[in-house]
Amino acid sequence: MPVLPTTVNETQNYVLALGEALEGIRNAAFGLSDEQARCTPCRSDLSVSGILKHSTWVMVDQMGERKAEPGSQEGAMEFANSFVPNEEEDIQYLLQKFDQTRERYMQLMGSMDPDERAMAGPFPWVDIFEPVETSRRLFFSRALLEFSRHAGHADIIREQIDGATAMPLQFAVAGRSGNKYIQPWNPGNRRGNSAGD
Repeated sequence: MPVLPTTVNETQNYVLALGEALEGIRNAAFGLSDEQARCTPCRSDLSVSGILKHSTWVMVDQMGERKAEPGSQEGAMEFANSFVPNEEEDIQYLLQKFDQTRERYMQLMGSMDPDERAMAGPFPWVDIFEPVETSRRLFFSRALLEFSRHAGHADIIREQIDGATAMPLQFAVAGRSGNKYIQPWNPGNRRGNSAGD
């Protein structure tokens, strides 16, 4: 559910926002067949399945568990392949991997002190070829940018597939009944955005 006003510390604030972005990515797959999840209805090659696979890859990378060296040719190939599910990676497999990785990732992020010093990088795509010292706060902000961007991608792609939008999907996933503002998504209601639809 959305982050509502509450009193939290800085780490908890980051974790709540990250959790919401990751939930949005996952929710975009709700009710889709494998064929629908693989389709690319926009002008790019992005699909809901591809975004799930890439987001899982990013979490693994941010936990320091990636095999290829950043900036290497192998690393570049691994990055490119992270957007394209192979034939064995159906939507159920991708969701399972996403959920397993997200649980470990969120535990790690929840244990971080934003002021702790750490090494980050390299980031060869912006011409930073050596690790740089920074604080964990950068890890949080970069993760928020990454997953919020892909949650938006997933929203747009899903809407192109069957008209489902983020809040009705969120209500449906949570099993919430509707209210005068939002009705849960269902396949028979293409718009499904408000109680008046």
